[in-house]
Parts: sequence; C-alpha cells; structure tokens
Amino acid sequence: MGIVIFADSTFLIDLQRSERNPHYASALEWLESNPNVEVKVSVVVWGEFLEGVGDLNQPIVTKFRSEFELISISRKVAESYGRLSKDLRQKGRPIGPNDTWIAATALAHEAPLLTRNVTHFTRVPGLQVVNYA
Repeated sequence: MGIVIFADSTFLIDLQRSERNPHYASALEWLESNPNVEVKVSVVVWGEFLEGVGDLNQPIVTKFRSEFELISISRKVAESYGRLSKDLRQKGRPIGPNDTWIAATALAHEAPLLTRNVTHFTRVPGLQVVNYA
C-alpha cells in the first residue's frame, strides 16, 4: 500500500453505524472502493471514537484496532499543532483542540484527511480534505 490517508472520527463512527443502518453506508463504500489506500487513525480520533463506543470490549473495537494503524503524537505532530492552533486563532477561525490535533497529525505526515466534516477542516491551510459522504 503506497497511499496513506488519515481518518477523522466521523469516518469511524459512520463505519460503525453502517453495520446497522444503511444511511451511513458511504464510509463503508469509500473503504471498499479504495482498497489500495492505507487508512491511519490518530490517537485523538481513536479516543473520540472510544468515548462514543463506551464498552471497549465490543467486537467493533477489536476489528478497528486490527484494521487501522494508530498514530501517536510525535514531536513533529506537536510542532504542527502549535503552528496550526496559533494560525487559526490569529485568523479568528479556530476549529477546536481535538480537531486541531487531528488536522496537525495529517499535516505532519503529509497525508489527506478523510472526513464528512469538510466545511470545518477546509479552514486548515495546506490540509487536503477528502469527503467520503
């Protein structure tokens, strides 16, 4: 796999929901139509997803844990976060701390961000945003 993309929590949540509700199938359809793309998840996205799941013993948690590589916050990501957070705040266009960490992770790894929250993340200069919805 040569192409890497970072998933936002909306993607994981919709992927989970798609098992019960076809309304959220766009996440699964995107994944199935992009078999050569490696989807990675930042620790912040993983935390947001687990907050919503509640029970860490659910099979979906085990499934996602094995399917998606979890990326920690490195020095490079932290530096990206600092620059991005300051820039967005100075422009009067902040996106919230968790989303800033998520965007900073994708930027630091020079990878696009997969989300349905396009309007929100397009505020981030230099971030390539991919809409799966």
